[in-house]
Amino acid sequence: MVSPDPPTRLYDALCELDVQAADVREDPSGKTWLPEDLRQLVETNARCREVLAEWIDEELEFFDSVKLRPDALFTDRVVKATEPEQIAGAGLEPGRRGLVLAAAYALAAALAILILRRLITQTSLLGLLADRLREAFGG
Repeated sequence: MVSPDPPTRLYDALCELDVQAADVREDPSGKTWLPEDLRQLVETNARCREVLAEWIDEELEFFDSVKLRPDALFTDRVVKATEPEQIAGAGLEPGRRGLVLAAAYALAAALAILILRRLITQTSLLGLLADRLREAFGG
C-alpha cells in the first residue's frame, strides 16, 4: 500500500483529531494542540501549512454555525406545529361519510368500465379493419 502524500496524511489526521474550538482560536498555528508528528509536517511543508489553515477556517466556521441562541418560544411553536389539522370530511357523521365514499368509489368504477369498454371496442374495430385490409389486398 502506498503512503499518502503529506498534505493528504495531515488532512486525514486533522479530520480524526478531537480539538475544542477555543483551543483552535487561541492557537491557530497548532503548537499546543497539534501532535508532534503533524506539527513537523506543517513546519516542513508549505502545502501542509495551507491545508492546516484551510482546515482551521472550516472548523471555526462549523463551530460558529452550530451556536444556538436560546429560544423562549420554541415549545410554543412546536406545540402549534404538531396540532392536528382539520381534514376535509372528518366532521361528517359516519353514515354520511360512508355514503360520500361509496359514491366516489362508484363513480371511479363507472369511469374505469367506460374507459375499458371503449378500449376493447376500439381494439375490436382495429382488428376488423386490419382483416378487411388483408382481404382487400389479398394478404
